[in-house]
Amino acid sequence: MFRNEGDISFDATVNNFSIGQGSIFENRELGVITVVDGASITGGPFINTGLIRKTTGTGTATIRTLTNNSPGILSIETGNMDFNDNFEGDGIITGAGSIGTNYNTEIGQTIAPGNNGVGTLTYNNTLDFEATPDCIYQLEINGTAAGTEHDVFAITNKARLFGTLDIILGYNAQLNDEFVIITFPNRNECELPAQVTATFGNGTYTYDVVCNSDNVTLKVIDIVLGVEDNQLSNAVLYPNPTSGNFNIDLGKSYSETNTTITNILGQVVAFERFANTNTLEINLQGSPGIYFVNLKTAEGVSETLKIIKN
Repeated sequence: MFRNEGDISFDATVNNFSIGQGSIFENRELGVITVVDGASITGGPFINTGLIRKTTGTGTATIRTLTNNSPGILSIETGNMDFNDNFEGDGIITGAGSIGTNYNTEIGQTIAPGNNGVGTLTYNNTLDFEATPDCIYQLEINGTAAGTEHDVFAITNKARLFGTLDIILGYNAQLNDEFVIITFPNRNECELPAQVTATFGNGTYTYDVVCNSDNVTLKVIDIVLGVEDNQLSNAVLYPNPTSGNFNIDLGKSYSETNTTITNILGQVVAFERFANTNTLEINLQGSPGIYFVNLKTAEGVSETLKIIKN
């Protein structure tokens, strides 16, 4: 077995990697593999619990077979990442490029469109898209414009939709606002939750989940506002993505601010307390992935921010 815990980068001249017969290649949690247009990884088994990313070019990188296990991440910022054989696992698929496979596989992973913000992630497959009940669609909504103000998962073939919706709301939505979050030319089953809720500022928003013939749409049907704003809606986190060090501008000084960082599984990976400051400087340890930073002040003001670690 060959294990990678460092950085492997493909380029225009070094763009092929072959896993020998009977061998296993494992990209572990600290491992980062950067592929480019024309890159090819053949053989297998190939197991990812780290980060595989495509950051440049509009062409295609090809991986013959992959098991993307949590907390593993496939980040297709641009272009295409294709799989010629088996593609499975319970990791994360993110980015604003496209992913496809010629293998009839069921997807039970977390699908999180966008590159550090909203965007459209495309599933460009010759066969149907089939999700399992474990599939999580993690979608940011900052407005009603598809692809620029809210995430879209675009499926190019027939869809079979199961799983749950995790909505990250970034603005004060209005009653009857609608958001087309998943698109497809046609579908079989659509067994998503009938309703989903999200919070922003001092509001809790309830959405109907509408399975149409060619899309899934969220519609705001109820808004419950608190008595006062109890969220840090002006908090700004940067840089994002980060290699480890990042800052949070709270917008004003608070007597005490507690920060709790959790991974995509909800496990607490760090906790830190700050006093009498409006700027937090934090070093995020651990493997590449998506994390959530929960802020809570002594005044009872709170907010949760998403960050990606490369």
